[in-house]
Amino acid sequence: MKPHDKRIQALARASKAKRAATLVKVNDAMKYMREHDLSINFNSVAEVAGVSKTWLYQHPTIRAKIEKQRKNKNSISYEMLNNKYTKSVSENTKIKRKNTLLQNQVQSLKQQLEAVYGELYKTKKSREYTK
Repeated sequence: MKPHDKRIQALARASKAKRAATLVKVNDAMKYMREHDLSINFNSVAEVAGVSKTWLYQHPTIRAKIEKQRKNKNSISYEMLNNKYTKSVSENTKIKRKNTLLQNQVQSLKQQLEAVYGELYKTKKSREYTK
């Protein structure tokens, strides 16, 4: 075997390894995006995975996955929307209750502060009279 052939084989192995690593990066990026409910399209996957859009379009399996995810994302089920709405309504209710509680606490503290200022004023006035 010639040295030239060995170099070509080494380059071919390196190329395959790089392609495999890139596929793993893209699949991991898509998994991350699904888990975090991020929009999956060619631009976003390319950005998250750190690859070019051209690379994504040139690999049919990846391209099919992205197109499938994009279509699935666009056809959100009624149940999912209803669950998100119900969850946001319950969170909103909790926030409103907490807000009311905090407003009551603020009002109570203002009244206490006003009483303390009144006492301080009375003390200050009584000291002025005793001088």
